[in-house]
Amino acid sequence: MTDVHSKALAEFKSEKYVSLQTFRKSGKAVATPIWLTELDGKIVMMTKGDSWKVKRLRNNPKVRLAACNFNGKKVHGTWYEGTAEVIDELAEVKRIVKAVRSKYPSAWLFTLMFTITGSIKSQVGLRITLEA
Repeated sequence: MTDVHSKALAEFKSEKYVSLQTFRKSGKAVATPIWLTELDGKIVMMTKGDSWKVKRLRNNPKVRLAACNFNGKKVHGTWYEGTAEVIDELAEVKRIVKAVRSKYPSAWLFTLMFTITGSIKSQVGLRITLEA
């Protein structure tokens, strides 16, 4: 684990929201506030598989992350750069959902709904690797 990765994990551990910047084909950044946690020493998050951020990531895996407020309008942390891997495998997505649920107990309602309705299959995980 790099020093940058360790520093980011320590900073994000106490944060509720992180601004995830993905990039359009034009290069323009698009920021989205998202829940983030750690799993097996990696930064992970979950989202809908058909979301625009996932479409952008499938085209360009470059990302930027920084702590922010609930709507992403105020960034109050260090920006970290890295790449995102889209995780489609259902067993791994379930592990990511469980990790997110343990950090965000109020998220249990959302994750329970995904599990009961079977729509967890529409979720993907994102695994972030930060640049040194």
